[in-house]
Amino acid sequence: MTNKISFWDEYNKKAIAKIEELCKKKRLKQESFVRVDWHIHSNHSSDASQSIYDILKNTREKKFEIISITDHDSVSAYDELYDKFYPVLHEDSFPILIPGIEHTVSYPVYGEMCHILKHFINPMDIDLRKDIKKLENSYFYRASIQISRLQHSVSLQKILGNNISEISEFDFLKFLQEQHITLPDYWPLIEYISKKLKKYKISNTELYDQLKKDNLTDPCEQRKTIKEKRFQILDKKYADNTSKETNRFLLSILAVRGLDDDKFPDYPISGSLSVNEYNQPSIFELNQSGIASFAHPTEKALFLVKDVLSIGGGLIGIEKNYKNKYNSPSQFEKFSADCGLIEIIGSDMHALNESVYDDLEFYNMSLHKLERYIFNAKNKIFKVN
Repeated sequence: MTNKISFWDEYNKKAIAKIEELCKKKRLKQESFVRVDWHIHSNHSSDASQSIYDILKNTREKKFEIISITDHDSVSAYDELYDKFYPVLHEDSFPILIPGIEHTVSYPVYGEMCHILKHFINPMDIDLRKDIKKLENSYFYRASIQISRLQHSVSLQKILGNNISEISEFDFLKFLQEQHITLPDYWPLIEYISKKLKKYKISNTELYDQLKKDNLTDPCEQRKTIKEKRFQILDKKYADNTSKETNRFLLSILAVRGLDDDKFPDYPISGSLSVNEYNQPSIFELNQSGIASFAHPTEKALFLVKDVLSIGGGLIGIEKNYKNKYNSPSQFEKFSADCGLIEIIGSDMHALNESVYDDLEFYNMSLHKLERYIFNAKNKIFKVN
């Protein structure tokens, strides 16, 4: 354990030195950008499929110079890197790999779960590991809430009949064990539900039709309206039945964004899998390991970032994510500057077949911004002059 702590401390210092040297070379060549991706998920995230080898190979081929693997509330990728890819960590032909993580934290006024990226972390840091353990426990607590909601879902009761009794917390935990999945995140839960539906030859389309029908008689008008609007969007996005037979569609209809049954305590449970509060760490109690950046903020809630500038020892960056389409990019840039935040760039890539690298110029981070980010890492974490 001690050896690993020391290793990652030294590794981060060497990574900073490498980036500083890279910036010097760029300036000598009169180049003004570095190709970076500060937000990549490996198969150590429950909803991602690409291996560490896939990431290293793909980013090298795309000529990325700096990358960070930032799995959801997990640093197990760095255990694998330490055990299996030790030489690669020191290989100059690969991008400079920065240890990172994407924390899921509670920030109620934000409206949904909030994500914070951390870079230059020590994966063995005690406070970091405590937050990860707290998050693991909160995932299992959320899973118990979700299973209970599934059992109370009128639509699933009608679709599955007596077979709904097969859905239980014990059965789901058994499924996780069989699939060698450590965290009961949304994707494993959806895979579990999908398996049950397929067992009884029930299509996603049948379930969707039943959900829409039952929503018409929901006594909670506010919840009913939220679902109706969401279903209208999904009807356009998934126009044919073939595209509906995917787990992504199943997730969209069972976990409607912003629709948490706990918000409507005076009405019967609708069965929504969206759970906003489940004992996860508060954004204001986040560990101070590494340097913090607000991950892919939504445009409508951008202003709320101003209220959390002190988190994690001080918010340093704000992510410009490839998957976020802002109506006014210049407004995003002005907001970042006004808050004194550095714009970092990320793909949020989960699988090799995603098209997030179609426009590689998007990932060009200016030397000026990169040098500021590294300056903060160097001074906040290591106190190096």
